[in-house]
Amino acid sequence: MNKKIFVKVYSKRQLMMISLVILLIVAGIINSRMELGNKKKINPSVIEVSNPTVHKSENNAEEGTIDEMKLKREIERSKEINLLKSLLDEQTDINIQKKIDDKIAKIIDISNKEMTCENVLSSKGLGECAVFYTDDTIYVVVQKKLEKRDLIQIQNVIMNVFKVDFNKIRVSQSKNLN
Repeated sequence: MNKKIFVKVYSKRQLMMISLVILLIVAGIINSRMELGNKKKINPSVIEVSNPTVHKSENNAEEGTIDEMKLKREIERSKEINLLKSLLDEQTDINIQKKIDDKIAKIIDISNKEMTCENVLSSKGLGECAVFYTDDTIYVVVQKKLEKRDLIQIQNVIMNVFKVDFNKIRVSQSKNLN
């Protein structure tokens, strides 16, 4: 008799778990469909992205702190996104709208890759750093004094995230070393 009660309780628990899993799957599907429906509604105040061509003064990257560099990058990205959004609202041609959407998506992708690199490098003990992407080069500015193994770590992270060759990566140390 005790065994029958255990079987019934176990079956009820199993059914409850299956129901919860199905509920989570349905909620995920509904959420993903809602996100696809809102794909064009990009809020630049939430997702701040930058213009890949903004980084002309990378040789002077050591003039400010890393936080200041990141802030300037994000401000320029917000400006570009706002400009693209205003162009998107004005356009009636579907081909031009698609090009603008693709440009916004590219900027967001670059921004996400830069932030991923910065977070991974910081988590590896390399301290505060900033990553800047241009069409031909990726610049990395770090505050920590670097050793050869640190440079190799930086190159590996950048090559894996951006899928570029190591000769496209430039690493420099900030003058404001900790």
